[in-house]
Parts: sequence; C-alpha cells; structure tokens
Amino acid sequence: PPAGAARRRRRRAADAGAQAGAWILTQGTNAVYQTNAIAAATLYASLNGIASNNVVVETPPRADSNSLYVGSNGCIFVQVTLPVNTTFLRLLSSWHTISVRAAATAGSTPAPIPITLEILNPTMSGALSMKGNASINISGGAVMVDSSSSSAISMNGNTSIAAAVVDVVGHEPSPGGITGQYNAGAAYQPDLLAKLGAPVFTNGNTAVLYPDGTLGTTSTNSVGTAAVPKTTSPSGTVTIHPGIYWGGISLGAGANVTFAPGRYVLAGGGISAGANATATGSGVFFYNTNDPTHPSGAGDYGPIDLSGGGSLNIAASTSAQDAVYAGIIFFNDRNSSTAISLGGNSGNLQGYVYAKGSALSLSGNSYIGSIGAIVDSMSIKGTPSFSTPTMFFTPGTPTVTLLE
Repeated sequence: PPAGAARRRRRRAADAGAQAGAWILTQGTNAVYQTNAIAAATLYASLNGIASNNVVVETPPRADSNSLYVGSNGCIFVQVTLPVNTTFLRLLSSWHTISVRAAATAGSTPAPIPITLEILNPTMSGALSMKGNASINISGGAVMVDSSSSSAISMNGNTSIAAAVVDVVGHEPSPGGITGQYNAGAAYQPDLLAKLGAPVFTNGNTAVLYPDGTLGTTSTNSVGTAAVPKTTSPSGTVTIHPGIYWGGISLGAGANVTFAPGRYVLAGGGISAGANATATGSGVFFYNTNDPTHPSGAGDYGPIDLSGGGSLNIAASTSAQDAVYAGIIFFNDRNSSTAISLGGNSGNLQGYVYAKGSALSLSGNSYIGSIGAIVDSMSIKGTPSFSTPTMFFTPGTPTVTLLE
C-alpha cells in the first residue's frame, strides 16, 4: 500500500490492539489475564489488516520495547510492522519494499466510582427499604436504584435520605423525606464493579490466586483446612491474621478481635459476631465464598452477620495498601445470595460492601461509619446512620487509556 495508507493502518492496528489488551488487564494482571490480553491485542491488530506474525505484544513492556512503561504491571505494549512498496527509493537502490513500524502502549487509570449506593435488583419492590428513624446522610454522594418497580424505594416512619442525587429506574413519585435532586425514570446503571476480579481457587483448591498474581494460603489462625472446614472462633482479646479461613470466622460473645492488615478469604461459614463483640482492623479486605472441595456444612456459603450489638471499627485498604481491592471491606462471591447484616451500638466502618447477589441489612442505634454499597437490595431499620466514604476508601472503576 502507499506509505500514507500504511502509516494510518499500522497506527490504527497498534492502538486497537493495545486498548483491547488493556481492557483484559483491568480484570487482573496474573499470568492468565496476561495470556488473554496478548491474544486480544493480537486479534484486534489483525482486524485492521495486519498479519499476526507482524505483531509483537508484551505485557508488561520489556526493556527492548523502549516504552516509557517498561515493567509496569497492567500495561501492554503493541508493535506493528508493515511492509511498504517503495517508489522513488527503488530508483536509487535495489529495495522494493521497506518495513515500517508503529507502537502503542495502553493501561488502565482507575477513577473513583461515582455512586455511593447502587441497588442492582432490576424489578424488586422496596429494593431500597427504610424503616423507623433510619437515615442516609451522603450529601456529597449519589444513590442509584436500578429497580423498575413503581415502588422501588420504600420509606416508612421518620426516615430520610440526604444525597446530591437519587436516581431510580422506576417511574415513581418521590416518597418524601429525600433531600437532593430526585430523578424517576432514570437510565439503568450497570454494576460498577463488574470487572473487579475475584480470588480464584488453585493448587488443588488449597490456595487462592488473586488478580494481581499473588497467592493466598491458609491463615495461621484457621482451625479448619481445605479438606476439613471448621469455623475459627476467636475469644477474649486477640489479633488474627490474613489468609484463608476454611469454615469461616465466628467472634465469641464479648470478644475483642483485631484483624491484622491484609486479605481474608472466608471459605465457607462466612463471618459472624456474638453479643457485644468488638471487631477492629485497618487495611483489611474480606472475600466471602465457600470451600469448593467441601461445599456443605461448615464449607457452605455463610452470611456476613456483624450485627450483634458490639462495635465495628474496620477500614478498607487504601490504593497504596492494596491496588486491587482498595476501598472494599466485604466482597460476597457473585454466585452467593447469602445476606450481609451490619450494625451495633457504635462503630466506624470505612469502605464499600460489594454483593451483587445479596441483600445488605443495616441496623442498630448509632452511627455506623462512612460506607458505600453495591448490592442486590438494601434495608435499613432502627436508627442507624452513615455518611459518604472519603476518596481514600472509594473503589476505582478502570478506564483504559492510550499512554503512548
């Protein structure tokens, strides 16, 4: 092809390939995602008329790429080479074709998700339900209720919502008690964390592989194993550590448990707290799933029930502490419908609850903390209140960007 057309084609191919590969890497950067990203980048480059043997893909970019993003996990480099017929040059030499190249590097730049509460159930009446003196005070945040029901939001008693925006897909008049812009008939908002990669069991279902390629193993405090799940029940004043808990965790009545920073996998059993138990932790993340080898009894999906009247002082990781799960306290397995119940007499939760298939229930008689939620449905009763998480405890939704 003429040089001008070849230049445009190779540029389109390199850009398309890099962006396609980077979208795969938004879900994770371990070896599996890297292999899939390379395949996607090669495919999209070829769709622009470039043979696959003329495409070089590297993730992360290697030193010989001369990219500014050499070694950067989550970035992908694509180089396209295209032979071009010479015109005037062949009058001066024996060259009839020359090879021209174009390169592109793409990666993801996470931006804080723009919604504090997203209720995902598409049809439920009372998808967001409030009773008693419950209040939502997220004056700087937004509420999105995806239900198309004409009664998607149910507010009974002396309840109130203060938010910058309250959007609901259902065409219902404002139920009253709402401060801020109210929009009925709003457009459906897809799950904002749909691309967030979950831990995957590996090594014969005895460990988990995280999206960033790190491996999670059994916690030193777990009394259960992959073969014999059994609930761990800390009591008294104690510190427990990250890792897999085969059979989950149950805080004893009156226990004062500190969770050391890191990632916790509840492989069956969930997590619960006895009366007046205190849970404290900073920079922690809980993934609630089952034991895939023994998915019954203690290994079955369990609820997250921290509503025993005690104190909850748990903060999610910041992006500096955990680049994958920053801003998230609880992540319920997407295949689970087990409920999440939070509350107590005092507390300061900081971060988001993510449970695509589960209901979130808030209760108690005090301020719960600064929390957000992306859940199937949500109910609030009693006199609990909460506010908007700061940007440090807000998850990011990845956006692919051409970096060079």
